[in-house]
Amino acid sequence: MTSSTIIPPLRWAFFLMSIGYLTWAPRIPDIKDRLDLTVDQLGACFMVVGVVGLFLSGVVARIIARLGSRRAVLVAMPAMVASNALIAFAGNVGMLLLGLAFSSFCTFIINTAITTQANNLRDAGFGNQLNSLTAIANLGSVTAILVGTALLTTLTTEAYVMGLSATVGIAIMIAASRLSPVDAVATTEKYPPMKWIGKGTLLFWFTAFGLFATTTAEFSVNDWSAILSRDDFLIGAPLYLVPFFTFQAGIVISRFSATRLGQRFGEGRFVRASAIVSAIIWMASIQISHSVGGSAPVATLLVAALGFFVAGWGVGPVYPAFVSATARSGYPPAVVLPRVFAVGSLAFVFGPGVIGLLSGAVGLPMAMLLPGVMLIVAGIFAVRVVAGAGAKT
Repeated sequence: MTSSTIIPPLRWAFFLMSIGYLTWAPRIPDIKDRLDLTVDQLGACFMVVGVVGLFLSGVVARIIARLGSRRAVLVAMPAMVASNALIAFAGNVGMLLLGLAFSSFCTFIINTAITTQANNLRDAGFGNQLNSLTAIANLGSVTAILVGTALLTTLTTEAYVMGLSATVGIAIMIAASRLSPVDAVATTEKYPPMKWIGKGTLLFWFTAFGLFATTTAEFSVNDWSAILSRDDFLIGAPLYLVPFFTFQAGIVISRFSATRLGQRFGEGRFVRASAIVSAIIWMASIQISHSVGGSAPVATLLVAALGFFVAGWGVGPVYPAFVSATARSGYPPAVVLPRVFAVGSLAFVFGPGVIGLLSGAVGLPMAMLLPGVMLIVAGIFAVRVVAGAGAKT
């Protein structure tokens, strides 16, 4: 295995995975209207994603251990295309829930598998690629939103989601076929069962909760920004997708810059400062955009776009920093990553789900303060976990 043969297909895998998972994101408002759902009812549907991740973490580890990370991607991707079909053609809440559940499960498998490949690269002496790889993943998110915006009034939800899902599914399977067939997974039998609670698990929980906090911030924006911009900021189609686009752009730029800035200022301090300062600016921009609303459309769009870009800058370096910290657990990636991702997947419940429920009582703009608070929490945790102060706990 050489970097020139494994890194390019791995980059494509990260890029295409994000497009595959977010094919339906630009059409959330359409699906909400078709099923006649309120925001709190849609929030309850999003809770399914987190529940699936929590209960299937052990299953994901066994799947990757049995198949290997490369074959796991090849198996999971067609299932993801099928799950996207359920979401796109959902005629009732039951179909939507089933589609969300399977889409979450397949993404969980693919994300764990390709992150395992990235960690194997680091262990083989090719350096930490996670900052750049996760930036490329967000470029996939941006691509999904740009394509979704361009085709918003051209294709139906069903035609758009299925056409893009099938195309991405074929492409990621081609990329996955060129990934390394060798995993650290084959050696996991010599490790004792990993404990959830007990001596030596404190670092794991610090890492997992930090990942949970930053995932709450990121995926709350993924799921709610379009509705927030359309219904509360009164930004018309297709411009209501601009804040989401600028959020993703902020993530991409910060992740490509994170390694250099982390080396200059200290990774833990850089992550903490970015997260906390960005969260404060972001929360202020949401309230300003809501208060201005339709009275000044251009100003509203600019303030919202800037606030979400800054939020993306703060979110960007946190996720790869916490994932990289799992290397100190003493377990192979395929063992520890499903555990960490399972706790992080609770963010799909606590974030988008709880925001949907809160919005019924206080309105969506006030409910969206929650992910900002969680980003501040992630920044506070980052210094202890990322800087390695907790390595001996």
